[in-house]
Amino acid sequence: MSGTGTAAPEFLLGRFRPRPEPSFYAPYASCDVFGTLGTMYLVHIGLTASTPTAELPAGTRDLISSVALPQEQVEHISVHPRASSRPVVGVFLLADRLETAEARAEALLRRAVSSLPPLADWRVGSAGAPLVAPFYEQLLTGSGPVGRIRPGPFPSS
Repeated sequence: MSGTGTAAPEFLLGRFRPRPEPSFYAPYASCDVFGTLGTMYLVHIGLTASTPTAELPAGTRDLISSVALPQEQVEHISVHPRASSRPVVGVFLLADRLETAEARAEALLRRAVSSLPPLADWRVGSAGAPLVAPFYEQLLTGSGPVGRIRPGPFPSS
């Protein structure tokens, strides 16, 4: 290695590369993991409690992770117990297509609520990739430098 910057470990070189085409859904990077080229997606799954006062148990992320199958290619799980109107589970996973990622994430959550007693009072709601564009549009409406990136009728105006 040369230069003053920190280089990535050799085992990571070539595995992650930017996605060449823009997308409004949440694919983050193309990855070559386990010899299979796929795209990393973030899929949100809403959960609904059987009682209005129910709260997700401590360690929900680990519980869900415990029933993930290797072929589902789950990379990370994030639990948001107090999302806007109901708890939301975010599943980062590798897949060839968005539909495949959504189906795998939903199957994982259905398996978790049906097989894990601490999650028995919960039901799986909608599953889908969140749109990324509204997040960036919100950032653009904040205060910032005058120029092309400023509040206006279009995100790039």
